[in-house]
Amino acid sequence: MKLQNSLFRVRLFIIPNFQKRSKAPLFRYSLFPVRLFIIPNFQKSVVSPLLTIPKPVIQTDFLVLRKMPYSETSLIVAGLSPTRGQLRLIIRGGRKIAPKQMPVVDIFRLIHVTYVEGKSGLHTWRDGELLSSYGDVARDFGLCETAAWLARFTLSHSVEEAECPRFFLAARTGLKRLAEAARGHDMMPRADGGTSHTPPPRAEHGSPALEKKEALSFAVKNGLILVYLSENGLLPDYPAGSAEERQLNILIASALDHIPLPDLGAIKWRDIFTWGQTLLRSHAEENAL
Repeated sequence: MKLQNSLFRVRLFIIPNFQKRSKAPLFRYSLFPVRLFIIPNFQKSVVSPLLTIPKPVIQTDFLVLRKMPYSETSLIVAGLSPTRGQLRLIIRGGRKIAPKQMPVVDIFRLIHVTYVEGKSGLHTWRDGELLSSYGDVARDFGLCETAAWLARFTLSHSVEEAECPRFFLAARTGLKRLAEAARGHDMMPRADGGTSHTPPPRAEHGSPALEKKEALSFAVKNGLILVYLSENGLLPDYPAGSAEERQLNILIASALDHIPLPDLGAIKWRDIFTWGQTLLRSHAEENAL
């Protein structure tokens, strides 16, 4: 009877007859009428260095916004990179290292980090160089609350492997301004254009010092929201050259530290913040439909 399946007529397999006590060869041979293929025999006992692919090592600026323990020895830090988006890094053995030996890893710090890509979005920390620290924001409870809001907003509105240079710059600028204000620097511009480096008077209810601190908090929050909306194309399209477009450009430029913060007062900054939140909610509702 003639075979209809050509597979039996064109393929010929020749497998060497090895003794039972001999180890498995690295290669087995499969012979075809026109070609000779060498197929690797991958077994657990065979390790081939030619098949080892090194994982890429990546360097980027990293704004640390969250730090948490992982197991009994390690740490996980989360934050934002301008080129890699949201990052989660595991520091193996980080909890065993004394703070004096590894002071670079803490929240509200800007680090130039080196890491190895891992699985499921969790990468392995290799090294880090401290660029700036904004930890002084913890000196003032109200400004520290604003920094905590900034960290939550940034992590909840960023994704992995998505460039966000303007959003990163706005978050860094906001933390820098909050830290400088907590150290006693007057970040709101004066009428003469100067900047005060003397500690402000004690903030009491209704005092100018408290109002200025409240204005700064709303300005930082508002700037981060507007830059996020702008970078993702979610802001309203105002006519070119209109007063609305000019005002919006000033707010965004100040959030990116291109110009000083406008002296608008706490009430005006609060109104702008409320408008920004309304835009966020409207886009969230549209995406939910």
